[in-house]
Formats: sequence, structure tokens, C-alpha cells
Amino acid sequence: MDTSSSQLMGITNPLEVVRRGYITGIEDGDIQPNSIDLRVSKIYEIRGNLVLYASNENRRELPEYNQMKTFSYREGFEMYQLHPATRYQVEFTAKLNLPEHLCGITLVRSTMAKSGCTGENGLFDSGYQGGCGMMVSVQTESYIEQGASIAQMIFLAANSSKMYSGFYQGSNGPLEWS
Repeated sequence: MDTSSSQLMGITNPLEVVRRGYITGIEDGDIQPNSIDLRVSKIYEIRGNLVLYASNENRRELPEYNQMKTFSYREGFEMYQLHPATRYQVEFTAKLNLPEHLCGITLVRSTMAKSGCTGENGLFDSGYQGGCGMMVSVQTESYIEQGASIAQMIFLAANSSKMYSGFYQGSNGPLEWS
């Protein structure tokens, strides 16, 4: 097996993803052997209900997203305070520009999972351009520093039937989802 290729066992080499500009807004240290770490840009509290209609896939009523403020946890550490039984939308510093032959999946980092924090996985289709994020919830009061790496993205080769052109194309976060 040729291990110098940009793909190994279905996961695309993350360094190649960065070199080709398919993801931006990351730091060199975020490039891991099989994934790219995703850092917190903003966190929003999710309030209210979601309503999806079968008659039109782009017709939806989204919950309210309230941007949270950080507080000084200790000198020099700006933190978000997360509470149990609350849903949060975390937006990452990374921006995506996925070509037709690549898609990405977000996964919560093991430190979060081992601490009882969950993150809902998301698939970013071929052709997606814009910000990326995930829904997070915690079981106990938790503190996350702005800029902390809480998730990772893996990239997979895709033989796409079409390019993404849906509701979230080009958006940078919940305040643009109206």
C-alpha cells in the first residue's frame, strides 16, 4: 500500500486538505494525523423548538439562537459557562470550501466525551462553503475557553451526485439562518 498518497483507509490526509484551501481559519497545531481540530469561535444558547415541513425541504422554523458572552474565569482566560439541560450551538473558527470530491464529518474530541459532554456529529456535503459548527450539551456545569479545541473534522473522499446548494450555503453561523 502506498502510504504517501493523500488518502489512507478512506480518510483524506488533513495536511492536504489544508494545503488545497478546503479548510481555513485553523492553526498549524490543529492538524492531527487523521483529522483537524476545530476551535471555538462563538457559542449560542439554543432556545425554542424546531419545525420542519415535509412539503418543502427548505421550509423550516428554527429555534432562537442567543449569542453567549464570555467571562474572565481566571486572569487571561475568557470562558463560556455551559449548564446541563441546555442546548448550545458552537461555531468554530474554521471555514470550509469543499470541492466535489470531498465531504467532512465533525466529531467531539475525546476529552469532551470522557467528561460527559456530547456533540452532535454533522456531515458537511461536497460543495459546502461557509462556517461550521455543532450542537453541544453537557451533563454538569462546564467551562470552555474561547479558542479551545473541542471537536475535530475528518475528510472523506466522495463520489458526489451533486454539489451542496442548500439552506446553510455561505453562512457563518446561526444569526444568518433566518
